[in-house]
Amino acid sequence: MKTDKKSNEELQLQIQYALIEKTAQFQQKQMELLSVIKECIFEVDENFSIKYFNNAWKQELGYSDQQVENQHLLHFIYSPDSQIYKNSLELKAGQSISEHVIVTKNDGQSSWYQLTLVKSESSFIGSLFNIEYMIKEQFRLTQKNELAERLSLVAKHTTNLVIIADPQGKIEWVNSSFEVFTGFFLDEIKGKKPKEFLHGPKTSQKTKERMAEHLRNHENFNLDILNYKKSGEPYWVNIDAFFVFEDEKLKNIVAIESDITAKVEADLKVKEIEQNYRLATNFIQEPILKLSEDYSILYSNESWKSQFDNQLSNSFLSYISDEFRSTFIEAINTNDNTSGQFELFLQTNNGYKWYESHFQAFQSEIPPYRKEIAVSLINIDERIRTSKELSRQAQKAEDLAQAKSRFIANISHEIRTPLNAILGSSELLSGTGLNEEQKTFNSLISTSGSALLSILDDVLLFSRNDEHRIELENQVFNIEECISEVFRVVETSVLQKEITLIADICIDCPVLCYGDKPRTRQMLLNIISNAIKFTSEGHIKVLVKHNENKEYIVSVIDTGVGICKERIDTLFQPFVQQDSSITRKYGGSGLGLAICKQICDAMGGTIEIDSIQGQGSTFRLTLPFVPASEEALKANEPFNFYIIGVDGSVSDALYHLLLRMGHNVFVFKNLDEVTHFNKSSDRVIVTEPNQMFSFSDYFKQNLISVPVLLINANETIRNLYESERFVKFVSGPVERNLLEKGQVLFAEEIIDFGIFKDNKRTESDFYAVRDYSGADVLVVEDNPNNRLVIGRYLEKLNCNVHYAHDGVQCLNQMNKNNFKLVLMDIQMPNMDGIEATKRLRNVFASNELPIIALTANVLDGDKERYFEVGMNDYIAKPIQFSKLIEVLDKFLMQSHFVGSRFERMQQVASWVKSILNS
Repeated sequence: MKTDKKSNEELQLQIQYALIEKTAQFQQKQMELLSVIKECIFEVDENFSIKYFNNAWKQELGYSDQQVENQHLLHFIYSPDSQIYKNSLELKAGQSISEHVIVTKNDGQSSWYQLTLVKSESSFIGSLFNIEYMIKEQFRLTQKNELAERLSLVAKHTTNLVIIADPQGKIEWVNSSFEVFTGFFLDEIKGKKPKEFLHGPKTSQKTKERMAEHLRNHENFNLDILNYKKSGEPYWVNIDAFFVFEDEKLKNIVAIESDITAKVEADLKVKEIEQNYRLATNFIQEPILKLSEDYSILYSNESWKSQFDNQLSNSFLSYISDEFRSTFIEAINTNDNTSGQFELFLQTNNGYKWYESHFQAFQSEIPPYRKEIAVSLINIDERIRTSKELSRQAQKAEDLAQAKSRFIANISHEIRTPLNAILGSSELLSGTGLNEEQKTFNSLISTSGSALLSILDDVLLFSRNDEHRIELENQVFNIEECISEVFRVVETSVLQKEITLIADICIDCPVLCYGDKPRTRQMLLNIISNAIKFTSEGHIKVLVKHNENKEYIVSVIDTGVGICKERIDTLFQPFVQQDSSITRKYGGSGLGLAICKQICDAMGGTIEIDSIQGQGSTFRLTLPFVPASEEALKANEPFNFYIIGVDGSVSDALYHLLLRMGHNVFVFKNLDEVTHFNKSSDRVIVTEPNQMFSFSDYFKQNLISVPVLLINANETIRNLYESERFVKFVSGPVERNLLEKGQVLFAEEIIDFGIFKDNKRTESDFYAVRDYSGADVLVVEDNPNNRLVIGRYLEKLNCNVHYAHDGVQCLNQMNKNNFKLVLMDIQMPNMDGIEATKRLRNVFASNELPIIALTANVLDGDKERYFEVGMNDYIAKPIQFSKLIEVLDKFLMQSHFVGSRFERMQQVASWVKSILNS
């Protein structure tokens, strides 16, 4: 029994071992099976922690064992609307749930998976199955169905003709638009090929062959073809055909046809028009082009083809030289509908040539309505080359003119330099107590030198004007003062001929105006000098008034020989005089009036002549000067002035002058016409002193204590009345300065004659008494004669004069003295005045050391050049004492000016008068 029992136990044990082994083998097979399947198998506890997972997690998702073990399942999966964890807790053993989720792989990519969970006793068994392909395929099928529905809807409602055929090209379906347009209905054409019923006698055979080739090769195509309706009416369509494949097999052929009959007919008309246009333009000699928006040549006529190499490029820009290409493009792009013309340098068959291009940009009226440009070209190569040659010749002429100007300037310098010494010495000599014979010869030197200077100025000025280089100033100046300056220049000539020079400025004419004073003075000097030349007796009157346009009318009226009518028109031509004998009798260069005409034209004015031969002439200048604002100068205590004389021109001038001063003025021809005089307030001016012979008794009875001024009295009258305290004599042109001279003479007798000066100092003040003691002035001049003259001028003004022969000595002198002013010649050896000034300005500022240019070069632009290098002002040679005084006043007056003799006498007279009144 024991043996049997033991045997049974061993048998049971063997059976158990066998069962265990079988179970292990089954489990091993299960493990092997789970490791090779691609589905991710896992077991999670109730907290969703992964306790078991197969090898697919590594192979499919890329996770290592460490990354998966004990991780929360939701760490790997995501579903936007999922509540899988919550739902799994409600499961009972044996129940399961399934859901689509997104699984994130270890490389960051995501895919769709089918998640299945089964509830066991204490855990969940689950799997993840990849359904990415199924999701995409489902989406593709959905889209395909939706697209098919949309295409069907479009095909039914589009106006285009739609045909759907099988792979053999037989019609399966057409839309209603096809049926209505062609007259063929689906029932009668289904199963037929379109060519069987749509093509006709005029359908292009080449087009049919092309279409057949595309169908054989299953190639999408787009072409135009002529088809026929059921009624036999032809029509043009554009066919856009494509092939529909499914699983790489041809399923359908779809053709969408658009009616283009109207377009084709329009194109044919355009071709006909273009053919006519080409025929017309081919007979035009000028090249004609039509360009596209990108400047490609759309059309060119035969003239273009014969003149240009068409193989060069199809772009018009390729023919334009580089320097003009961008200009052309910019002009075209300025406006869509712009037009214009300009010159282009184009490459032709025979090299580059000049063309005048006319272009018009426009918007085409033919589809696709693009921008196009019409261009016509005119060959101007010969004209341009001629123009350039003329420009070259003009530049050559300009260079020659410049050389001529510089030559004349050099000649001017060479003549003015000795003239400066001659005229300066003469002026200095006149103040050394000469006897009458010496005065005569000295006057001859002065007048002859001035005449030579005037001719030189005329030649130089005409040379400038002939080159059209008149530059005008526009500054405030005193026209009365301008006339006075001219009178001073010609005064000696007038006194020698015993004619009267008169300045008459009307009461309502402002004396201050904007204009060019030097040019005005030049015109007046030329005209008055001309009048003096041809007037032997009588007077020369300068009359200034305003016209209705507020322009200044300046008339020079003489009582000379007059001008015959035949000669008046030629007077303003250079080098022309009345006749050949005039040159011998009167002299002159014949340039003066021509210069006046040029200056007047440059000012925008006019010059006219009225003349009667044997009676005199009137030269009338109309000048567009603008009056400057000024306060009328009135006397503090008006006097009663009695003007006595039969010469109406003299009386009128004095009448206007005294009225402008605010006095009461009465004009009489004879002294005895005045019956009563008030000694304290009356003043008498006698313009014809010879009346004093006849009225000496009258004078003693009525005028013994009345101030009387005799103008231009002879020696006899002077001797007769020179002992009379209340009678004074003045000589010279009839103008304001003449009366001011009389005021000075009466002031010496402590008598107020009632004539006052303008508060503004002017260049006409010749009576200035200045003292520049202690002012060190350096004269830099290479000519010894000019150094002597300038030095004497400065010594008369009590300046301390120092000399330097050139720019080098000038710079050396700077370390030895504290100069107040430098007079610097321009042309000097070793170092000229320009270079010396540049070096001085490196050390001394403009306000520290004034530098004044002394120059015989008076070309346009020289003055500006002097200022640019740092000079403060300039004096033209020959140097006038008055001009030198003006410059010294400008830069040294503040510390050294004492006052004019006239002003000092005025002060004394006023002081004595106040004592007597008290």
